[in-house]
Amino acid sequence: EIKNELIQTTWSNDYAYCMFGINPYSNSFRFTDEQKQNIESFGDTALLILDKDEFLSRIRKAAQKEGYELYEGFVRYYDETQDSLNLIMSLLTGMQNIAFWKRKKYYYQQEFRLLVHAQNCEKEHIEINIGDIRDISKVLETSKLLNAEVVRIKDNN
Repeated sequence: EIKNELIQTTWSNDYAYCMFGINPYSNSFRFTDEQKQNIESFGDTALLILDKDEFLSRIRKAAQKEGYELYEGFVRYYDETQDSLNLIMSLLTGMQNIAFWKRKKYYYQQEFRLLVHAQNCEKEHIEINIGDIRDISKVLETSKLLNAEVVRIKDNN
């Protein structure tokens, strides 16, 4: 829950779902030592989404069914010791964008975020039921995931 932690706006009571995200357009990915050190403290189990498009589609449909507005994207990280013109410029295109900015010290989180705007909702948290996702996900030990390398193999056909 984002509860007046940043700038007070009509978006201040929104809900955020945060996850580690790998750029789907990169050809390979490997966790950095800093990421391994910090992410392992999140827990011993990780849920790997195997089909991001289907996962997001299910979330969008369920949010729409509940009457929620949904925004999504990678978090952008800024250096608070410098002017934050890019952050300010993004707010001009919508105040909800404040939820997609974090200080640079959190860069290791490489966060993909879903922001749910549930107008006039004062609950501590909300649940969006997207059904069983075993067909598009895999549960792994965090340590095994952190020591893996993801490589995209292109089909030449």
